[in-house]
Amino acid sequence: MRIIPKYRHDFESIADARASIVNREVHDFDVVAGDSGFGFAGDMVRIGARAYPISESFLQAFAGFVSPKIPIRFARDVPADLFETIGTRLLRTEKVKGTHFQIRVEAWRDPQTQMQTRIVAQAIVSERYRWLDHERVLDEALAVTDKGQVTLTDLMLRVRAQTEQFMVQPWDNMANVATDDLHSVGFEILNSETRNLAISVAPYVLRLVCTNGLVVAEKNLAQIWKQKHMVDPDSAL
Repeated sequence: MRIIPKYRHDFESIADARASIVNREVHDFDVVAGDSGFGFAGDMVRIGARAYPISESFLQAFAGFVSPKIPIRFARDVPADLFETIGTRLLRTEKVKGTHFQIRVEAWRDPQTQMQTRIVAQAIVSERYRWLDHERVLDEALAVTDKGQVTLTDLMLRVRAQTEQFMVQPWDNMANVATDDLHSVGFEILNSETRNLAISVAPYVLRLVCTNGLVVAEKNLAQIWKQKHMVDPDSAL
């Protein structure tokens, strides 16, 4: 069967990440296992009259919901028609039939041509799950600072926001620089739209470990806040 490949984008500022993610659209669907409007068409998930390619995170979550004993490696290798048969039957089992799910479909456009470049059923989650969109997380970080790095993958968003910098490279005066000096401090936000991890905020501290400019993050800093995606996003933020 065909599985849409993973992706990763790295940005040197929070604003750059926010400008890029405007090229993404998300569509959320409420579906019911066993209902005629939800099923599989070959190796794609069918929602109403449309069918969408699936991601690996969707496949893993689906297997976890309907039959945790299904090896993901096996599911990847089955022919599309067999996957459709197995998936449809699993949705009609007594354990699963009637269960409400949410499916998120993600579509990306080329920023120049505005042509769609990627569309995929990215996640399937329980009806109790509450989406916290990456756009919202980036907006909250931007309200504090634009400095920092952002990593966006098909599974999660990581924002490392810098609130204060004590050193500027290259060093103007090496005599004033010593190992263990503070380089910068800030906070790190993690978020997922695929139920892979909870939303969390933690401080970070970078210290100089060598006068050649090498810096490392201090370990074992306690998280400020962590919350599963089972509450309303407005109350979470």
